Amino acid sequence: MSYLLLIQLDLYHLMNDNIQSLMYMFYILFHMLSCYLHQYILAYLMLNMFLNSFVIENKTNEY
Repeated sequence: MSYLLLIQLDLYHLMNDNIQSLMYMFYILFHMLSCYLHQYILAYLMLNMFLNSFVIENKTNEY
């Protein structure tokens, strides 16, 4: 919600043709994307580790 509020404020400043606010808005959008990507990468790594340990246990049980 705070990100949306900041973006709305930056859109208000964009009507004044302020280039600095444009850069700041892109920075906020990039920051949001990087946070979401970081969460997805962490979730993928945790799932990958869990599945790998499960496969290793099955292989050791077979032999």
